[in-house]
Amino acid sequence: NILEAMRLCSEMESLNLSPDVFTYTILINGLCSEGQLAEANRLFQRMKNERIFPSSATYNSLIYGYCKDYNMVKALELCSEMTASGVEPNIITFSTLIDGYCKLRNLKAAMGLYTEMT
Repeated sequence: NILEAMRLCSEMESLNLSPDVFTYTILINGLCSEGQLAEANRLFQRMKNERIFPSSATYNSLIYGYCKDYNMVKALELCSEMTASGVEPNIITFSTLIDGYCKLRNLKAAMGLYTEMT
């Protein structure tokens, strides 16, 4: 339950236990899975403001959320940000983007990414 996880994170912070990249990634993933992209993005920005560097799993969770929401523009922006920040896109990144394009029936873009990946 994502609400319970968010409550637990707040409780940790009240005990002066700062969330780490793993905590943020779990919360972001849960929010994205439930379609709460605005909240996931807010948490992502907070994470970066606290100088906690997102991992490939963090980026992949957000990319998944935007692909699930049919927002390939934002998903690709995150992929570019991922690369610019020194985090290499991996097989999960590419397969998520390819799946997003397939759901939109944009097979040309899906094949282009597949070609880029191989």
